[in-house]
Amino acid sequence: MLECTVDEVETVVLDNGSHSLKIGFSGEDLPRSIVPSLRVTVTRQAESDDGQGEDGSSLATEVLLGNDARKAFAEDAELNYPIHNGMIVDKDATEDLWEVALRKLTPSETDDMVCLLTCPPLASSAIKEWIFEVFFERFRCKRMALLQPGPLSLFSSGRSRGLVVEIGHSITSAVPVFEGFPLAYATFRSFRAGGAVTSSLSQLLAETSWFNTYMHLHSPAVTEEIKHKLCLVAIPDERSHLLREDTSEFEDRAFQLPDGTVIEHRLYNHSVFRQVQDSITFYNMETQSDSTTPKAAT
Repeated sequence: MLECTVDEVETVVLDNGSHSLKIGFSGEDLPRSIVPSLRVTVTRQAESDDGQGEDGSSLATEVLLGNDARKAFAEDAELNYPIHNGMIVDKDATEDLWEVALRKLTPSETDDMVCLLTCPPLASSAIKEWIFEVFFERFRCKRMALLQPGPLSLFSSGRSRGLVVEIGHSITSAVPVFEGFPLAYATFRSFRAGGAVTSSLSQLLAETSWFNTYMHLHSPAVTEEIKHKLCLVAIPDERSHLLREDTSEFEDRAFQLPDGTVIEHRLYNHSVFRQVQDSITFYNMETQSDSTTPKAAT
């Protein structure tokens, strides 16, 4: 069995996601802050020094990060997602987002900090080395560890063996864990996740007859709000309960767009059973019995 000791030093936990960065401390139930994983470049008209107005104006470029970038969706902005499909694709922007997230903590909390960061399954060694370099040299981290979310989810339930199914913004993964170690050869990923549902919903909205009148109000934030209110996922016990009881409450759920249009349709989720089955199939016979009963899912 896996054995470990727990360091009582307060640890900064930074969860890197394609949709958002979550930062907090070990032992706390909720993150201290959530920062959107987004950078935008906005070009605006800037007045000249002599204040001549439009004739004397010039173009000014402004880079916005995190929540400030999310607010710029309604403007003519160049979007940049530094973490795409769970992988870091823009190192400079990712560093800036980390700095924004760390500024949410007090200076005393980041002085000689001990960090725990998450990295996606199947991340390359080069990316991991770069993350260590940035946190030790730029952010002056005293000690740090880089772990996959799968084992961490399993550890939170008090287990070291099991199959973890994680559904995030851009990746759905099935990660078998044996004695605390994720098995890469039996890890399966799919890019059908929360972000894919948002994109599909955006396409459906664009095909409607009233979209042109609503288009000036459209933004990914509104689309995500529709998804959060109307897209339901039920565990088996709840699903059987819904089948037995009156479902009119769910049939009548609707969302009102900013222009007053009401959406009354319901969304249905796709199954991840194939990924789970493939992951279990690739498991060694020695460990297969431990994975057939899911231990943790996030």
